[in-house]
Amino acid sequence: MGGGHDQPHEAASDRGTSLSRRRALALALVLAGLAVVWGGGGLWLFRRLDARDGATLDALGRAARAPLDEAESLVRREAGLLAQEAIVVDGVVRHDPAALARGAVRIRTLTLDGEADCVVIADAGGVALAQLPATLSLLPADATPPATPNVALRVLDGQAYLLARTPITTGDGPVGMDAVGLRVDRLTAEPGAPTVALVAG
Repeated sequence: MGGGHDQPHEAASDRGTSLSRRRALALALVLAGLAVVWGGGGLWLFRRLDARDGATLDALGRAARAPLDEAESLVRREAGLLAQEAIVVDGVVRHDPAALARGAVRIRTLTLDGEADCVVIADAGGVALAQLPATLSLLPADATPPATPNVALRVLDGQAYLLARTPITTGDGPVGMDAVGLRVDRLTAEPGAPTVALVAG
């Protein structure tokens, strides 16, 4: 008799175990689905933040480089204009420093107006015929006429300069060169704007 009462209890127990397993399986599937969704959402959010950070860094880099680009354009333009002045070309052809000192008003104007911190005019051999300030000395390689106009960073007498060099030419080819430089420490952005740090080495 006692055995007859045990059978329904065992059947109910088997059904309960089967139901618990189904619930556990369903719960595991739901948790796995949530993990996939959270993982995908986290990856998407990370990519969005990464893209936003990249765009912010690009914008900061452009803002920091703007004063440098503006100064580079300025010295390049002024060196080009100076190399085309008739009094400069004539003074270099004749190797006449006195004529350059008297006639090249643009040299003094550039430095007095603050558009340049140094101006050098040299002959084809690299000998300076006119320069401001008078104590400044270019590296020998920078005093010879370049093949094409160029701008480079140079340290002259302990100061970093943005230096534009342009060949002075006649119909016979280059007869000299001029250099117009601006001190790097003057390339200041507006207060609070990002800046470019130039580190030697």
